[in-house]
Amino acid sequence: MSGESETAWLIERTEGGRAVWWTGSYWTTDSREAIRFARRIDAERAIPGWLGGTWRSLARATEHVWSAGPPAHEDDCRCETCKVHA
Repeated sequence: MSGESETAWLIERTEGGRAVWWTGSYWTTDSREAIRFARRIDAERAIPGWLGGTWRSLARATEHVWSAGPPAHEDDCRCETCKVHA
């Protein structure tokens, strides 16, 4: 898998100025723990079904790319939304 990358859509919101992603049970700061969707429409359709109240209005589908290999999230994240690691 060397040199390959993975692209997926995540459910994201901002908490305390940082991006967090939905795992299906809780919000995490580690995008690798989040539920991954192959298509944007699938992530967008999951938001109203999984999230209620305020979370629903704050959450959005965002595209992420991870490179293959063992680097930590800070070195690995190439998401265009959070730009924390750009």
